Amino acid sequence: MKYIRFNTILTCFLLIIVPLLLESEELSPGVYQKNILSKEQLYEKGYSLYKARKYKEALSFLMPSAKQGDKDAQFVLGNMYYNGKGILKNNKKALFWMKKSAKQGDSSIQAYLGSMYRVLENYKKAYYWYQKAAKNGNTDALCSLGDMYYSGNGVLKDYKKAFVLYEKAAKSGNENGQFNLGNMYNSGKGIPQNYKNAFSWYQKAASQGNNMSQYWLGYMYYTGKGIIKDYRKAFYWFEKSAKHNNSPAISWVGSMYYTGKGIPQNYKKAFYWYEKSAKHNPDGQYWLGQIYFFGHGVIKDNKKAKYWINKAVKSGYPPAKIFWDKYLSEK
Repeated sequence: MKYIRFNTILTCFLLIIVPLLLESEELSPGVYQKNILSKEQLYEKGYSLYKARKYKEALSFLMPSAKQGDKDAQFVLGNMYYNGKGILKNNKKALFWMKKSAKQGDSSIQAYLGSMYRVLENYKKAYYWYQKAAKNGNTDALCSLGDMYYSGNGVLKDYKKAFVLYEKAAKSGNENGQFNLGNMYNSGKGIPQNYKNAFSWYQKAASQGNNMSQYWLGYMYYTGKGIIKDYRKAFYWFEKSAKHNNSPAISWVGSMYYTGKGIPQNYKKAFYWYEKSAKHNPDGQYWLGQIYFFGHGVIKDNKKAKYWINKAVKSGYPPAKIFWDKYLSEK
């Protein structure tokens, strides 16, 4: 009899208490699942949620993974704190987790941490982490060290040291190193000016999709610097760069359609490219104003001409001021 009564009491206890316990954080199915997952599995689950922009859910998996020492989880968690995704933005905590990740030896993360410090204007620590990453073979870090010497951020400005670092990165196939090396030969800073060498390095970077190098190839073909002048090839490279939204290249494509150099003259296409350029570039604003003033490819419109030329004047673009004084000051 006592045994039956005990069983009845025990059954009632289990029916009432266990569901309550399952609702608590310690025994909830989600937390239980996290407790049995490895740090790698936690990261994978958390990162998939992060990519789906479910940041708060991602955090609940990434945090335990990071605490268990997963470098990738620590990296993503650092980014979440840095960008305020799913959690309040906190640079101190962002750097805490990023350093934990970087100390595990991944050169890409070390270079990234260097860039974080550089943005925060802690150049001493930026230099330290860039150097560490560079020693581990990271060519982006070599470029970043080169940038610091080139601009004099955190170190004494030294074009020769910048050149050595850019050259090392460039010869390892780094497109930014190749572009920067091309720039140094083009400008003659720290080394003798050499347009042929500039062209050669721009060409290497452009073949990897570097849109600024593509722009400079177009410019060099157009002006004949370092290569025989060739308007067709100039247009090819300007257009390639323009399709990557390079603002100066967009304006040049418009100019080449407008003048008919290297391609058949086409005012409508010139208008299209100048209109794109005018959003960000005073050169595009100036030429768009001219198109409206002369009615090339569009209906002549002095009001719109004044609007765009005036925008270029306010941006400090000298040809626009000359055009304004000559044609529009009294119109």
